[in-house]
Amino acid sequence: MSLDEKTAAAPAAEPHRRTPVPRWLLGVGPLVLIAILLGLFSLLNAPGLSKLSEGVPPKEEVAVEDIRLTPGQIAITVRNEGPDRVSIAQVNVSDYYALFTQTRETMAPLESTTLTISYNWVEGDPYEVALVTSLGGKIPADIEAAALSPERGSSFFGLMTLLGVYVGVIPVALGMLWMPFVRRAPASWVRVLLGVTVGLLKTAYGWGLRRDELRHLSLVDFSRNVKAPYFGDYGILRVRFGKPQKGSPKKQRSVLTLLDWAAEAVDDWVKRGLPRYGQPVGDLFPTDRGGLVPEKNLRARMRGFLDELGFPPGLDLHSLRRSYVTHMQTEHGYDTKFISMQVGHEHTSTTTIYTLPSPDYAARELERVLNSTLLASNSRVLTKPTTPSGKTPR
Repeated sequence: MSLDEKTAAAPAAEPHRRTPVPRWLLGVGPLVLIAILLGLFSLLNAPGLSKLSEGVPPKEEVAVEDIRLTPGQIAITVRNEGPDRVSIAQVNVSDYYALFTQTRETMAPLESTTLTISYNWVEGDPYEVALVTSLGGKIPADIEAAALSPERGSSFFGLMTLLGVYVGVIPVALGMLWMPFVRRAPASWVRVLLGVTVGLLKTAYGWGLRRDELRHLSLVDFSRNVKAPYFGDYGILRVRFGKPQKGSPKKQRSVLTLLDWAAEAVDDWVKRGLPRYGQPVGDLFPTDRGGLVPEKNLRARMRGFLDELGFPPGLDLHSLRRSYVTHMQTEHGYDTKFISMQVGHEHTSTTTIYTLPSPDYAARELERVLNSTLLASNSRVLTKPTTPSGKTPR
């Protein structure tokens, strides 16, 4: 075929080419198909899936959102957080079935209802309230101490706003005003401040100390342990301000160092942190004026760290002591009586309260007991004396 013939045949072949599909249609098409399938799935009420729940009892998950007390009434707002419908059939207040009304007879998933209970409560008294569902489930809504609930009017919201200013706005404003001073402060002082904080927390956990014991530590309280020379000058800690019994002076005890990093942390602070105070000091963690660190400062600093890390309320500086008792027994395997002496408990039963084995520890302990039992059993089998042939063992 000549060049002219090929050129004439090319326009005739062009109408047979497929038009390319737009790229946006390739992306939107599957989404439209998914939307259509979901719509059909919803309109047909998930055909076939209802059989999966046949024979399965309903799951009731109801959360108490609010409890308000007014003269002669208790108003409780609850929300259904489960997948099934829930109905409140009865209300029991301290073993008394009280009359009540509710804004919604049956709660679908994520719906709420408010129950108004007729009950003449007494201010200051505790009440055990149980909401009984139509299936017999009980939802506790206890009242620790009955008190009249404040009215949610303009004065209430004004008071809440004022509290927000006191708790949030004023402290933040003071902190921002203090920022220019902190920025101009020498880097050495910032490191000292951080060193004091880190040293305090490590020492509190490393020896299982209470707040008052931690505040009163001095350099002379540490000494060498001839049985553990690898801890250097920090093998034994003499606690001079232990928790006393009522009417007795402060108790003293000696705490053996068990963690090498704790001794290293104190040694680093003594060599690099304390000299920055510029004068000889006797206290292990002094303030910039040479006095003891106030307890409220310890609590506030620990609470600030916990909030910054997102830990829930309920943890405090004493939690480090509890963790020390638990970890030394469950993770490091020390005897309960020994740890009781370390932390200054009067009775060993107090120490065992903090023994909360982790799953890893429980698995290791089970493996240890099983291995020792099997080893002892095999040892008895292997060392069993053999009897000469033809003789009966006695």
